[in-house]
Amino acid sequence: MKPKIAFATVFLMLALTAWIWGSQIELKNGTIIEGSVKEIKNDKVILDLGEEKEMGIALNELKPHSVYTVRQQLMDDSSAQEHWTLGEYCLSNKLYDQSRNEFEKAAEIDETLKDKADEKITLIVEEEYTAAIENAVELMKQNKYEEALNILQKLIGKYPDSKYAEEATKAAAFATQMIRHNMEEESKIKEAEQKKKEQEQLAKRETELKKKYLNEVVKPVKEVGELNAAGLESEGENNSIQADKSYKKALEKLAAAKTSLIAMLDQTRDVNLLSEGREKLREINGWMVTLYNNLGQLWAMELNFREAIKWLNKALALDPSNKPASDLKVKIIELEAQRKLNIK
Repeated sequence: MKPKIAFATVFLMLALTAWIWGSQIELKNGTIIEGSVKEIKNDKVILDLGEEKEMGIALNELKPHSVYTVRQQLMDDSSAQEHWTLGEYCLSNKLYDQSRNEFEKAAEIDETLKDKADEKITLIVEEEYTAAIENAVELMKQNKYEEALNILQKLIGKYPDSKYAEEATKAAAFATQMIRHNMEEESKIKEAEQKKKEQEQLAKRETELKKKYLNEVVKPVKEVGELNAAGLESEGENNSIQADKSYKKALEKLAAAKTSLIAMLDQTRDVNLLSEGREKLREINGWMVTLYNNLGQLWAMELNFREAIKWLNKALALDPSNKPASDLKVKIIELEAQRKLNIK
């Protein structure tokens, strides 16, 4: 068991060493290079890339946060001056958190630097606030209020007691107001787009309904007139069977047209189509009464009073004031009564 523990301990130490000394160096062009920092020589950082390979990179080619990482690894952690120098570098490159940390460490090591460190930290707060406010204002000019608000909220949370907190709070309130305004405007735009889409869909549906109205209502009703004329002509030729077929075929077309029309009137919002459709419904009912009368008269002439009465009743159901149907029905009833008396 002891050798295993010893091996695990060694492995852990090696892993920690690699973690401490292994670095990711980011260049200003975005390239990232991994290696162990060996030294800074002639304003270059020397990296151990492994397999006995080294690379020298000019410090001015590195991003500031990578320069900070390199210098921090190679500095004498007990030197107040080195911490102070690194703090100055960070401040000049707007690495505010790192700068504050270095000045505070310098003051811990050398208490005589405390007042100067406090002054530096006050300067850091002022610069960070100024930079953040300027950044937020620029973002708001670009209508990027969410990003601006995020910066301001972080700043307020970091330095709530600063003399600049009131200004940042006002700026955050304005950003919040603009975000809300933009959301409302966006909502209005979406609502308008949705309304436009609905109107387009409604217009499309109305166009389809008008087309359907012409094909399923107007056209069949027009054909009914021709079928009625054919039926009357067949009656004149004493062809009752053909006349019956013509009238009934016309009634089938009217029934189908009436069903379609009622459905259309329930769906449409077009005022003109509603008005025309209601008029067409009255026309259909009128034609149906006419055809019922024709069938009643046709079968009365054939002395098929039972069939005649059936059609006359249909006519009266649609139009109770229909005098021709009513008079013929009365006549048939009288004839039937007389026939029964004669039989007796």
